[in-house]
Order: sequence, then structure tokens, then C-alpha cells
Amino acid sequence: MKLEKILRTQSLEPYGYELLMGKAPRSVEEDWEFFNALIELAYPESLYVYFINIYPRTIIRHQDELYEILKDRENIVLEIIEEDTKEEEIIYLSNIKDYLGFKFCIDDFGRRSSNIDRLILLRPEFIKLDFELLKGYNLEVVENVKRLVHSIIPGVKLIAEKVETQEQYNIALALEIDFVQGYYFMHEDSGSHMLRP
Repeated sequence: MKLEKILRTQSLEPYGYELLMGKAPRSVEEDWEFFNALIELAYPESLYVYFINIYPRTIIRHQDELYEILKDRENIVLEIIEEDTKEEEIIYLSNIKDYLGFKFCIDDFGRRSSNIDRLILLRPEFIKLDFELLKGYNLEVVENVKRLVHSIIPGVKLIAEKVETQEQYNIALALEIDFVQGYYFMHEDSGSHMLRP
């Protein structure tokens, strides 16, 4: 298991953590096992927000158990793994999201399966912009992506992920991206003891 800090862009104060197993699940049941292992690291009383990757089909199959786990947990965000996800699964999630009170984050926006239609359906609270994908792009391109996303979901919070250089961080600062995450901000003290504020 590992964790990555998610920091407020302007102050670099900790906002939360992405909790990771370090390998991709091979099935829905293994994904569910991973989720249950990772949720143990997320302290209920913590002021931090915890992002946990999970497949849509895992949410669908275990929605009742998830509801019981998350019903009193305002600090958990389900980070949707879109790879190999079917459109009907996204539609199903959009129908149960508000009823069950889940908070969603779209990972790697602009990559692979991510598209505008899915944003409209899921109405996530967070969107991760893959800054590795934006290497070599100028600030105007990133600004257009930000403007597009906010036109679809006003108030959505943006996270610049895979930030590896000062230049990429400067772009996030200039565009007032809400949060940053990536190798550039990793330190040796990023141990599990930091999960509790």
C-alpha cells in the first residue's frame, strides 16, 4: 500500500491523500478487497479527504455495503477507474450517486475513456487533470480545458496530478487549479503516520 499527498495549490498545505494498493485489481472481488484494506487507513475523524480508486462495476455490485461504510463518512471520495468501463455502468452510477450520497472523482481526464458525456452523467465533485499528458502544451491549452470543465460542472474542484516539474506547478498556480499531486511534491516523510492530522 502507498499514499500520495494532495495539496492545496497556492499554500501547499495538505488537503488529503490518494490511497493506493500499488497494483491493479484483477477482478471485481479483488478490487473490493483492495477497497476494504485501504478504507482502514482513512481515519473517520480526520480532517483530510481520502481518495480511493474503485471500478464502477465494483460500486454497482457492492452498493449496499458501500452505502453502510460511507453513509457517515464525508471525507471519502471514490476515484472512478474508467478503463474498460461500459457506458451503461456510467449511466447506472449517475442514477444512484445522489441517492446513495457518494462523492466521485474522475481520474486522468482526457485520457483513454474519459469524455465530456461521462462528465455530464457523473457530475463528479473532483476532476484530475493529467499534467503528464499536458507536457509541452502551453498555458492557454490548459486554461481552455479548465474553462470547458467548469462550464459543464460549475464549482467542480480540479486536481493537477502527475506534476513532476516546477514548470508544471507554475501552470497550476497561474491557472488557480485547486489542488496538486505528483512526484514533485513527494518527500521521504510521506508515511502512513501522516494520515491523521
